[in-house]
Amino acid sequence: MRGRFTIAARSGALLSGLALAALAGPAWSQPQDDDAIATVRSYLDDGAATHTDQGHRALNREMIRTIDADGSMLWPVQVRSGRTYVFYAACDNFCSDVDMEVYDVDGRRAEVDILPDDTPFVQLSPAQSGRAYVRVWLASCDVAQCTVGARGMYGGRFVDRRSAPMLEVAPTATDWPEVTLALLNEYGQRHLDARFTALASEGDEIAPFRTESEGMTRSFALASGRTYRFQAACDQDCNDVDIEILSADGAQVALNEDFDNNPFVEFTPEADGPFTVRVYLPQATACTIEPCYIGLRGYEQR
Repeated sequence: MRGRFTIAARSGALLSGLALAALAGPAWSQPQDDDAIATVRSYLDDGAATHTDQGHRALNREMIRTIDADGSMLWPVQVRSGRTYVFYAACDNFCSDVDMEVYDVDGRRAEVDILPDDTPFVQLSPAQSGRAYVRVWLASCDVAQCTVGARGMYGGRFVDRRSAPMLEVAPTATDWPEVTLALLNEYGQRHLDARFTALASEGDEIAPFRTESEGMTRSFALASGRTYRFQAACDQDCNDVDIEILSADGAQVALNEDFDNNPFVEFTPEADGPFTVRVYLPQATACTIEPCYIGLRGYEQR
């Protein structure tokens, strides 16, 4: 049964409920990003051979990012029913353990690889075409940030891993709250890059809503002259969510009603006071399988 899911802001994308802890290591200097990216890409090139031997061929797409030692990256990928996919990862020379998991089109975790190595892979044979998610996270990074990458291949044999220890975390339930949380983390990176920081006193809120509901509303005490951003997200069954800010007297002071599922609004109040942020599904077709999970996170400019 779908229920409310709340978690403190900036706690990380815990899709599998695993602890994401960086191991302490020597204080080496980290290479430049370009060097790290080249290193990861070379390891991804090397890693392709294992999956080519299983009959897979390249999807010609990849994701490479530099992330915090306790961080993760979420990669949305389009998949087709009737195909077998494999997604594999690699990390730079300052990382000794990287893990990954894949979520099917219906939001269920299909496979997890949490072995203590830096060559994980996961497989997916989707029953329907659509958007799946691959999540990669650092289990061991010796410096403040490490660079990780992932690639996809398809068309080969599915490797039976039922007895492997990485599958102790079974795909038994739909994980839309965790996927929504991971999307908040993914979308929130643009605010962090723009010198915003998550509101320390306010946790994320993630809860299920139907299209006929008023949506999620939260009250925030905002200070005059400060610039704030509020980021929304909704799960994979949702294609459109809107967000607005209302003053204490109910006047609308900010609105984003673009047709997307990751809107944010920016607002600088002229006076201190309470403001209400509302996130809602604007139309009956916004949620294809009800209820849909909606998430909200606030940021303040540094």
